[in-house]
Amino acid sequence: MRLHRNPLIHNAIILMGSEGTWGFQAAMIAPATFFAVLLSQFGAGKIMIGSIAAIESGGILVMQILGLLWFHSIRYRKRNLILWHVGIVIPFLFILAGLVYFSPHLPPRWVARLVWLLLALFMGSMGIVIAVWSEWIAALFPTAIRGRVMGLSLCSYAVTGSVGALMAGYILKDHPEPRVFAICLFVSGVVGLLSMWGYSHVRDPAEEQPEQLAVVDFRVIVSKFKQSLRDSNFRYFLGARLLTVLGFSMVPLVAVYFCRPEGGGLNPGTLVSCGAAITVGLAAGNLGLGYLGDRRGHRVGLLVGIVCQIVALSVLLVVPGLWGCLIFYFFAGISNASGWVSHYNLLFETCPHDHLGAHITIGNLALGGVGLMAPLLAGVIAEGLGLRMLFGLSLAVSAGALFWLCVLVRDPRVRKTGLSKADRAGTGA
Repeated sequence: MRLHRNPLIHNAIILMGSEGTWGFQAAMIAPATFFAVLLSQFGAGKIMIGSIAAIESGGILVMQILGLLWFHSIRYRKRNLILWHVGIVIPFLFILAGLVYFSPHLPPRWVARLVWLLLALFMGSMGIVIAVWSEWIAALFPTAIRGRVMGLSLCSYAVTGSVGALMAGYILKDHPEPRVFAICLFVSGVVGLLSMWGYSHVRDPAEEQPEQLAVVDFRVIVSKFKQSLRDSNFRYFLGARLLTVLGFSMVPLVAVYFCRPEGGGLNPGTLVSCGAAITVGLAAGNLGLGYLGDRRGHRVGLLVGIVCQIVALSVLLVVPGLWGCLIFYFFAGISNASGWVSHYNLLFETCPHDHLGAHITIGNLALGGVGLMAPLLAGVIAEGLGLRMLFGLSLAVSAGALFWLCVLVRDPRVRKTGLSKADRAGTGA
């Protein structure tokens, strides 16, 4: 399938379509809403529901060092990544669908544990390839346009995701029984396969070149880790991101809060539909921050994201009910967009050596450690001190992240003489 003579434009179109398709399936079963409500249906407590964020942000990040060691072919990287999703990642959705469909015949406590475990395996299997996948996408586009391409594709992800979230919420609003959750999971798996079919049409220049093997020597990878960490600006960047992740590790518990009387007592279907506000925020954030980052540097995008995170947490403390829920998830969506388009472009640009995959991995491993532990701590705090105290502490940590980023982190572009000629000529214009 050839959509345009220019391979950059062709790949950008394919990326928008495939990310959009993946976004539809992902939003239908968003962990922060869909799985939070699903686990609560089987009697899961705050700690288990809070740990969804540990799975989503931490579990998906700490596994990726395995991808560096397993996916070493550059020429066949696209093929191997797609096969991994088709053969390993997506089948977990079908297994989850089967488990939930037959859950009325099983003890609820065991169903909750198995759902949690399968969700962890699903996220972890994606985490294994996230660094390699990011390196592959980064190699397809020059720095000068990469932010905009990523922003457009992630905007597509979010727009179609809003449709998926609204569809799931509409279905669950009137029929919240487990078997309807199973239908959503099954549809999500089918749409995920369609997304991988789209990615198979990316025109990867590496496929036309002689075989190259990425570095798989663990000692070399560790030496690149150390080289990355010796860069002071990269360490400050990681510090800001760690505080940001810590300050937003309680998002799955927000669903519990809004379903309670003190949060407005929303219907579970209404809550899942409100999750569409996340994808609207993601769409706006990815589109705007990708363009802004290419023009002004992606540090600005991180600043916008943290400010939106602070706004979301502030609203959570003062506006209960439907409007509070919508506003929170919208600003949370913009914050999450910053954590993708701004974070990853800044991560690419702070690489001080020639092994981008290792640099991505050490950055995400550091975030993964906090991403794993912070949600568990959030669940403990919620159990002991209550949800409102947890939200207040999260607001304080987020304010600290904003101060850290403003004072200590410099945009990597400021430290360079400018873009290379190849980057400036990225679009062929």
